[in-house]
Amino acid sequence: MRFAVERVCRQGGRIMVSGRTPVGPLQGIWQNREPPIVRSGCHVELTIDAPHEAAAPRVCAPATALAGYTVVFHGLCEEADEALYYLRFAADWLEMIDISAISTPRKAGDLISFSAPVDGIKIYPYTL
Repeated sequence: MRFAVERVCRQGGRIMVSGRTPVGPLQGIWQNREPPIVRSGCHVELTIDAPHEAAAPRVCAPATALAGYTVVFHGLCEEADEALYYLRFAADWLEMIDISAISTPRKAGDLISFSAPVDGIKIYPYTL
């Protein structure tokens, strides 16, 4: 997904970044030796550790939001199998979360909301 970097800081030996995705804000731990350049854009993938189900969204489309030190994700379920939900956020952003993270069974077409602490979100840059 495309990520626009807005802020970079070092915190306990980690590089923490804040920025914008195609559907809203995002914060997490930068997974590269070199920090990104503020006001630059790059392509990234995420690893989201320990997602938790979030309250039903007040949105009707994929979105992200910040709630203190937590990122709230609202993704459109494209598919589900016995182990994973495949959630679409943007044309170039698909996340997979463990089906056990969501207490109510969901199906394709449902909007699924979950959250994760900022330090549980790893942001990996890549080059196209």
